Amino acid sequence: MGRELAKKKGKKKSKEKVFERLDKITLMQQEANQLMKERTHTKKMKFYLKLSSEEHLDDRKKELFEKLADKLLASVLKMHRSNKISLYSRGLC
Repeated sequence: MGRELAKKKGKKKSKEKVFERLDKITLMQQEANQLMKERTHTKKMKFYLKLSSEEHLDDRKKELFEKLADKLLASVLKMHRSNKISLYSRGLC
């Protein structure tokens, strides 16, 4: 009986370690995804500013400018909502 209990405890501990590693990996992936989103957003903002600084845009650039403005507005609203939700869940608001 003692050996079997020791084996079961060892298996539980090893499973817990595996789950801890998986949690760390998941957290790292989420952070990397967030950084990529922020990086993409920054690139879009730079492009938006570049297009908006040009006085005379041709039709293609106007279309790009409008699409980019819509995407940026949508992403800003989405980020604002998610930040607000995370603040509520943390009890900071």
